Amino acid sequence: MVSHGHVTVNGKVVNIPSFLVKVGDEIQVRDRDSSRRIARDNHYEGAAVPAYMESDVQNFRGKVIALPEREDFPKFFQETQVVEFYAR
Repeated sequence: MVSHGHVTVNGKVVNIPSFLVKVGDEIQVRDRDSSRRIARDNHYEGAAVPAYMESDVQNFRGKVIALPEREDFPKFFQETQVVEFYAR
């Protein structure tokens, strides 16, 4: 969705999936039928919301309220593998 311009951060269209957000940034699905249909088709309503985010499902938006802590990452996430991958 991000690559195809269906997401905004603080009201500006973002098309870079690795876009760095900060505490206080508001992330939203664009206010277009096509963008919102894609979100609905991918069951955005049932998606888990991380502890460091605040969600407003009805309005297709969320807000970063804190930086993620190590405990916030899923148990299957192995950060050493990520570091090794990018260290090449």
